[in-house]
Amino acid sequence: MSINDFLDNVKLVLDKKLNETQIVLVTGNDSADLDSIISALLLAYLNQKKTTSNSTLYIPLVKVPSCDLALRPEVTFVFRRAGIDASKLICIDHVDMKYWENNNNVIKPAILLVDHNRLTPPFSLIEHNCQVVGVVDHHVDEGAYLNAPLRWIEMVGSCTSQVVLLYQAEIEASLEEEKKTLATLALAPILVDTIGLRWDLGKTTQKDVNAFSIVASIVFGDEGVQKLDNSSSINPQVLAYYDAIEDVKSQVDHLCTRDLLRKDYKQWTVNGYTVGTSSMDWYLKAWVDRDGYDQVVDDARAFIKERQLDMLLVLTSYDHSKLGGGGSYERELAFFVANDQLLQVKAELKDDQDVGMVSLLNGWGFHDDDGGRIGFYNQKNIKLSRKQIWPRLQDILLKLE
Repeated sequence: MSINDFLDNVKLVLDKKLNETQIVLVTGNDSADLDSIISALLLAYLNQKKTTSNSTLYIPLVKVPSCDLALRPEVTFVFRRAGIDASKLICIDHVDMKYWENNNNVIKPAILLVDHNRLTPPFSLIEHNCQVVGVVDHHVDEGAYLNAPLRWIEMVGSCTSQVVLLYQAEIEASLEEEKKTLATLALAPILVDTIGLRWDLGKTTQKDVNAFSIVASIVFGDEGVQKLDNSSSINPQVLAYYDAIEDVKSQVDHLCTRDLLRKDYKQWTVNGYTVGTSSMDWYLKAWVDRDGYDQVVDDARAFIKERQLDMLLVLTSYDHSKLGGGGSYERELAFFVANDQLLQVKAELKDDQDVGMVSLLNGWGFHDDDGGRIGFYNQKNIKLSRKQIWPRLQDILLKLE
């Protein structure tokens, strides 16, 4: 069974709502980025191949509506490269949660969390009616589901690296065409999430290198793998694949602000405060130059109102060498505070010397920060992504009275 056939079969079962089927929802996180989508798909597919029961179905779930896949052209690009139709993906609007929640005649679903380690809506709303049977994740461990039969949480660069290492034997035992499809899929998020396996940017671990070596050798042969340490670079063929993905992924300047903010978006409620975080493959000056400072602020506030947020944090990352002129890789932060009680969150993160926030507004000629509610900053520590910034914010939020 190919991945295309597997996805077709999943949709068929969902449409028929077969009561006797044990569903295992393999759900990626709310941002539905390349790593989340592919790690969930691989984990579901490889588990389905291993299962001996015809009444068990693993469903790889993308936690955004199907129409939002258009905001992620890199997904379509990678899937096409692997010979898979991305339109076959199972999205959140394909799943009827009320069917499981309100129907006592069906087997309640099991859940396997991928690329996050705590249930979020809508699944957190039915937590009492389901069982978390596994967690595979590379974020800070929140200490939930300690008795899950499968539980691997480790701060590696890519969650897909973990899936590859868990299922190396199954991948390598696959037929040649299928094996190359699996490896082509897996290689993409490993490269993207480690920023091309650049050790100096702080995203790469030895486990990512190990997983990379497995799948790169399948896709490109032995010449696709070189000895990777703190100074070496990846094979030109592999680098070309990574650059092609990044070129597609970073084509965001045509997106309106609302789409920019929801393309890679996560939302949390901590201590009664709701905070949204948007990761952006762009840089703040380009955004402000395109729309104008006042319009950016107005559109961000509209997004805050739509999502009923107390604060919105935008995290950018961009390799300025793409623009020529010898630029470097940079990270930035933009704060939009709607609830004044969260001004303390912004202030404390600004005081965190390890983050290294340097204000950009004055340098751009803008001085109206609305009483500190708005802030645009360069982040000197480029090794800290949302994966590291969010736990710091969470700790500050938990201390607020």
